[in-house]
Amino acid sequence: CTDTIIHHVGDIGRMVNEFSAFARMPLPVFKSEDVGQHMRELLTLQQEAHPALRFDLVTPQSGLRAEIDAQQFRQAFTNIIQNAIDSLQGFQAENPDFAGHIKISAAPAGSEGTIAIAVSDNGPG
Repeated sequence: CTDTIIHHVGDIGRMVNEFSAFARMPLPVFKSEDVGQHMRELLTLQQEAHPALRFDLVTPQSGLRAEIDAQQFRQAFTNIIQNAIDSLQGFQAENPDFAGHIKISAAPAGSEGTIAIAVSDNGPG
């Protein structure tokens, strides 16, 4: 019985290691990207998917560039926006007259290539 348990523990350990390796984010590939353009594209999709919420983006039309991995930036930005959406939709379900609003602003900050991004909503949190 002890040998069987030891083998199973070893198998489980290998599966956990394989899963951990699979779940890791890929290494970033940095390129000069228009961060504002990525934000506008993602918000257009969110506006279509959530017409009961109001989205405002305050950012320069151009010139908001930084060295980023576009895929990872888009994933992180989507996750942050989705958190705000989830919060507002939960509150809206309990308060039907509530008008959810998410405001995103982005602007150059500090040294060149640094951008400050702020996301706020009018939910209860």
